[in-house]
Amino acid sequence: MQTHKTELTYKAYKYLHTPEKSPHEVCLLISVIYSSFWLHLGPDDPRLKQVSRLFPDRVKPLCKEEIEKGRKESKAEMEKWAKSVEDNTKAQFELLREEVRLISETSVSLANKMEVRKKEVDDTLNDQSDSITSMETKLKELEKEMLTLRRRSEDLEARSRRNNIRIVGVREGAETGKTPLEFIAGLLKEKLGLSVTPTLDRAHRTLGARRDGAGAPPRAFVVRCHYYIEKEEILKKAREMERTPEGRSGRIHIFPDYTQEVNNKRAAFKEARSLLIDYLLLDKKLTPMVMHVEYPGIVLSDHSPVTLKLKFPDYTPPQRMWRLNSRLLADDD
Repeated sequence: MQTHKTELTYKAYKYLHTPEKSPHEVCLLISVIYSSFWLHLGPDDPRLKQVSRLFPDRVKPLCKEEIEKGRKESKAEMEKWAKSVEDNTKAQFELLREEVRLISETSVSLANKMEVRKKEVDDTLNDQSDSITSMETKLKELEKEMLTLRRRSEDLEARSRRNNIRIVGVREGAETGKTPLEFIAGLLKEKLGLSVTPTLDRAHRTLGARRDGAGAPPRAFVVRCHYYIEKEEILKKAREMERTPEGRSGRIHIFPDYTQEVNNKRAAFKEARSLLIDYLLLDKKLTPMVMHVEYPGIVLSDHSPVTLKLKFPDYTPPQRMWRLNSRLLADDD
């Protein structure tokens, strides 16, 4: 900085020694060169003397008065400029404060709206939660009621099928020329060896298209017996026929007419049932005495009841005399 000022001073010195320059111009030039520190110099400041020594022939008589005048003018300009900056700063500050106030008011308004909206959402969620809880309770009740109705419907359907049997393996078109009732009644009497022709209410094949193709299984017959006792007799004869070689090799099979739900449960149980084997243990001395063994179908459990008939050749049942117990006729009174 000092080198720069020295160069400026040297240039000013050369400029000052030109004869056409007035003393006023010289002092203005000096004021411009030293304006960075000139404003705060008094008339008796030692630095002013240093400047005077540089220009003894022109500066010394006039410099003090000109400098003081320039100092006052510069000070007035600085004060004016400072006042202008202060006023401008105040105006900008007022504008900024107004913008901050508007932003603050907007933020408060938005916060209030968000709080109101949050309360509305909370109330709506609470109402929805209560509605969902109520709907879940009603849904559980409806599911329970539907399960009860399904069980009742299944029970009613099963009861409506109590007198029904299903005959599988009858060739398509075998009933041609006869009514289904006449054909099935004669078929049952012939195949099962019934003493009388069974009384049937209805007989028809299952719904579906006729299957006449090679290898296609024929549609089953659904038969409704008029009497439940006759239906049980037919199923018993059918089980007995299934145990004979002729019956096992035959094409016709007779089954109870179960509902679809029961058939699904029986089908699901089929694999497990194949893994269960029941053994009937007999002493080897009793084996020759076995006359008949019967395994009815498995219906409710994984075990089948067994009917075993034995004949003991050397056994004579004792002769017992029956006598009325007279105490049963006694009058306590």
